[in-house]
Amino acid sequence: MPDVFAQLGVLLTVAWAAAALAVVLRVRLPSVPARAADAVFHLAAIGYCIMLATLAIMRHDSLHSHAFDLGIFDQILWNSARGHVMEASLIWDKATFLGNHISPTLLLFVPAYWLVSDPRVLLIGQAIALTSGALPIYWYARRESSNRSLALVLALSYFTYPATLYVNLFDFHEFALAVPFMSFSIYFMLTGRFLAFAVCALLLLATKEDLGVLVSMLGLRALLFHRQWLVGLPLAIGGVVWTALAISTLIPAKNPSGIYPFEALYAYLGASQLDILVNLITHPMRSLQIIFEMPKIEYVLRLLVPLGLLPLAGLTMWPLALPTLAYLLLSADPGRYSITTQYSAPLVPLFFFAAVEGCRRIIQRDFVAQRAVTLSSLGDQPHPSTARRVRLITRVDNRRTLTAGIAAIIAISALGSYVLHGPGLFAQGFDPKEFQLTDHARTGLQLMKEIPADASVIAQGDLVPQLSGRRVIYMWPWIGELSTIDYILLDQQGNKYPLDDPEENYFRSVEEMRANTDFVVEREEDGYLLLRNIQTSKPAK
Repeated sequence: MPDVFAQLGVLLTVAWAAAALAVVLRVRLPSVPARAADAVFHLAAIGYCIMLATLAIMRHDSLHSHAFDLGIFDQILWNSARGHVMEASLIWDKATFLGNHISPTLLLFVPAYWLVSDPRVLLIGQAIALTSGALPIYWYARRESSNRSLALVLALSYFTYPATLYVNLFDFHEFALAVPFMSFSIYFMLTGRFLAFAVCALLLLATKEDLGVLVSMLGLRALLFHRQWLVGLPLAIGGVVWTALAISTLIPAKNPSGIYPFEALYAYLGASQLDILVNLITHPMRSLQIIFEMPKIEYVLRLLVPLGLLPLAGLTMWPLALPTLAYLLLSADPGRYSITTQYSAPLVPLFFFAAVEGCRRIIQRDFVAQRAVTLSSLGDQPHPSTARRVRLITRVDNRRTLTAGIAAIIAISALGSYVLHGPGLFAQGFDPKEFQLTDHARTGLQLMKEIPADASVIAQGDLVPQLSGRRVIYMWPWIGELSTIDYILLDQQGNKYPLDDPEENYFRSVEEMRANTDFVVEREEDGYLLLRNIQTSKPAK
């Protein structure tokens, strides 16, 4: 952890030192022509989308995707497209996804699954969703900045943002859909298009049950900042009511345990949802101590440093972000406050819009200070024409200088963060092995072709997404009734999650299955073991 803080500190020092040097040397940032800026951004967006989709598909095809969660979502959509809405046997203790989450926007993929039932549909859709989140950010940056070069630099930094790249490379999650819905919601609200804002906010609300608080904050802003009672009030009330209803009643009703399953992540704060809420309110210092633990400070810095800390100056955006940020930081699950998982996705647009606002505030505040100094240096009663001329020259010169400095901060911070903490090409976190189709993977893919499409299957976690387009599939070792299973496929070299002692427990489990007289070894090759139930299935062709 100290190394991470040192890296972030050095990166920020270099970025801000470059900005200071640009200001001292009066470096000016020329503004790119509008058409050229738009062309560069759109080409970059297309390239980014292709890169995201390609890497995600290569990772999946080389058997590095997992049952959690690409396999689960693929089976949900496969079943939903065939009339079994939101059902998934992979959620081993429940018959329906609704016992875990409520995410109606997933059904937007059903028409695509009518045409092609394949997990790659989800990976491509996720890449498009994450890329489209950049569009409103660029439009708003272009609107708020008089220099299109600065707007372009800020928007392009989205394509190097580590947290977004990790969302894409960590299988598929419904949280990815929150990025465009959040981004468009903020943009339409800030530009006064409140009908479109309401539609996007409702789509955000339907993305996941715990996003209702975020929607409520959007509604409050529309209500208080923009005086939009007709839109803001229903969203402000409806968002939090929906989340409360979902986690206290709707999901527990579909869950065999009768509770919201993720309530356990906050059990240290209280025995029930009400206890948790009361303890947060009555013991604020304890909550702050938890939030300001070092791993959580590191997480927040990893979100802010790629933008050079500029979101900190976007003050009016922070009330939107704080409830969601607190929700993540208070969790007992370290994955909730890690940029390598999907949970940061809704915060990404907020920080970028905050950065746009921060840039504007810094430049405007400096205009005021610089103008005051310039006029005072002219004496008590300068000639009006002289004062106007000096003021105009000073403001134009100062704008270009500050713009160059801010652009330097963003560019250096974005590129440095990508190299140090990103998972993409040429970054330190890039692992080429995750995208290589090895001979071992080819053997596994060939074995899977021998399993009938209508067979019930148990498979190891990283094999599941290749087989999840079927009515019944379980992730080994979380199995259903073994007598109902047609085939079992295991891989000695594969991911053995969730075993506590992978090597010892794996071989014990394999020997137990070999000893089961209902199953015979259909194929055994290169560490793979394919077993067939002789009571329920015929030999593979």
